[in-house]
Amino acid sequence: MKIKVDIDASVSKSRLVYRSRTEWGFVDQVSFFIFAGVFVFIGGGLVFYGKLIIAGTPALLLIALLGILALGISSLYTLLTYNKLIRFEGRNAEFNSRMMSEIMHNRFGSLPAPSTEMLKYYKFPTRGKFGKRVIVLFSGTEVFVNIATFNYSHVRSPFHGILDYITIFQMRKELQRLTATEVDQGS
Repeated sequence: MKIKVDIDASVSKSRLVYRSRTEWGFVDQVSFFIFAGVFVFIGGGLVFYGKLIIAGTPALLLIALLGILALGISSLYTLLTYNKLIRFEGRNAEFNSRMMSEIMHNRFGSLPAPSTEMLKYYKFPTRGKFGKRVIVLFSGTEVFVNIATFNYSHVRSPFHGILDYITIFQMRKELQRLTATEVDQGS
């Protein structure tokens, strides 16, 4: 899948800005928002209703209702961070590119083409497995990362937003560790 990202606009807005965007991207986001809203409002309403009649409500039903609410909140979080770039500091563009390329190779099993502006990784989804898109942008000493997990229809997975966010912070820690190691070896 060819991903055309406007690097300068993305860095300035801290969001992925695409050079060419189809109307289907907008339709996907609207349908995703409706999906998340249904889970949040129905799950929240049922939990509230369940609290009103808590004495007669079986614990298993209450746990199921809380699960629906958690799914809705996770979906809403994923929607709100849909194209958000997480920014963290590195050293310089060349060093950051080399280290992030190594981190992506170790984490995702693929070595992206070297570049001091952007690294991209895309694993196509199959019927049994989710796909993954990783975009890393560089601007001076800063590194910007976005990870998204997709289902077979190439729609963002509502379940993986928080996990993708955790993966980004693990990558940040790895870059900081590699930077400290490189500084120690250079001294």
